[in-house]
Amino acid sequence: MDAMRVFTLLFLALRLSAIDPAAVDRLVDNALKTWGSPGAAVAIVENGRIVHVKGYGVREMGKPAPVTADSLFEIASTTKAFTALTVALLADEGRLDWDDPVRQHYPTFRLLDPLANENVTVRDLLCHRTGLPRHDALWYRTNLSRAEVIARIGAAQPNKQFRQEYQYQNIMFLTAGELVGKVAGTTWDDFVQSRIFAPLGMSRTGTSYSAAVKHEDRAMPHRKNKDQVSTFDWLNFDNLGGAGAINSSARDLAQWLLLHTSGGEYGGRRIVSTKNLEETYAPQTVIRATAVTRAMNPETAQNTYAMGWNIAHYRGHRILGHAGVLDGFRSRVTLIPETQSGIVVLANLGRTDLPESVTNSLVDLLLNLPAKDWDTYLKGVVTKQEAEAEAKRQEKIAQRTKDTKPAKPLADYTGTYTEPAYGTVEIQEEQGQLRLKWANFTARLEHWHYETFRAKADNPLQNEDALFTLDAAGQPTRLRFLEADFQRKPLK
Repeated sequence: MDAMRVFTLLFLALRLSAIDPAAVDRLVDNALKTWGSPGAAVAIVENGRIVHVKGYGVREMGKPAPVTADSLFEIASTTKAFTALTVALLADEGRLDWDDPVRQHYPTFRLLDPLANENVTVRDLLCHRTGLPRHDALWYRTNLSRAEVIARIGAAQPNKQFRQEYQYQNIMFLTAGELVGKVAGTTWDDFVQSRIFAPLGMSRTGTSYSAAVKHEDRAMPHRKNKDQVSTFDWLNFDNLGGAGAINSSARDLAQWLLLHTSGGEYGGRRIVSTKNLEETYAPQTVIRATAVTRAMNPETAQNTYAMGWNIAHYRGHRILGHAGVLDGFRSRVTLIPETQSGIVVLANLGRTDLPESVTNSLVDLLLNLPAKDWDTYLKGVVTKQEAEAEAKRQEKIAQRTKDTKPAKPLADYTGTYTEPAYGTVEIQEEQGQLRLKWANFTARLEHWHYETFRAKADNPLQNEDALFTLDAAGQPTRLRFLEADFQRKPLK
């Protein structure tokens, strides 16, 4: 070990902690009030050691059981960094390379774009640049297995050229996880369990819905409708796999932070090489700023995507992080390489920016930066964005042409409509109304105007537009639904 590294380690060891537990408590308590979240959990590592792990608030609104450091949360897309690390572990063993063609390890994998299909690599799967938009409807609360979702994405339409630009894409990370399982001769779930969770002592962490819901100490998901917060039970997202299926706690994720702040070691044992760990941190794809992202990140000058990590230049400092969003849960995991520090913030309320607000405040503390009231600032931005979204919704309602009727009798729209990736939509007439069935969902179709109907259902199809297209003879032949074009099967 060279003299400069020894000096740096001694300096960090002697440096007084920037984290005052009482200050953290005040930050989180204020955030819970500002954002209306029933509970949260926080873990902080500073100078390569755990300095704070604690739960706040309650696991379920209206019930006394508190969130603890061990309370289980769905951590959603913060799973992606784990999947990138499983690839790094296999690269350490020489069993794959970051730039191997995907089909070298997953022979049945296909993409519709010929250029992407022939050239897509493992690295491409991990940095959102395949040319595909999200296509999240294929997995979100559907009954499709991981293999079925991956097969269907092979027929899904791209909207950009291969490697043209950053487009967030969950199914590519799902594919990367399944590829890891094939290379390892097991499953992604077993590999991440045996090679990451177990060595790090993450005993409460897993990838299975059925196992998670057996835990008594688990946070319940919540949603907010205007000012009303309500709870519901956990949803099964096992088919999201390596893109977002991990469930964990603040205490377990503190161990995950230790691995990263020690350069790939844990408890004196090397888990992953520094070389391949740092490969997951290397910038791969530029994330273009939008008006929304600029408003939410006013102190960030540049943003790129690595592999499972966003890289932001925040107030002159390099910060790695990733957010997670699933129904009723929000999470954020952050690394500050220059101080061997990291932050985990978990919340049991969907569509809240509590993790971002608390994380920003803690980063400011850890880096001794001027304080900013992130709760007030971000709440103002979100309130403005919500008002703009409502204005757009009202504008769409105002643009609806009233007193129109479908061009054809409802029975003429019935039939089977198919699309290569999305499969089959069945349109039936029941009691004077059209009903739509797709995957494991059904919805009533309410006439909107002209040939446009709107789905009404207590499921993800709610308010999706269904637009029928008539041919020259006036017969419905196509259906635009879920941003995909379904062709009607000829009538017998």
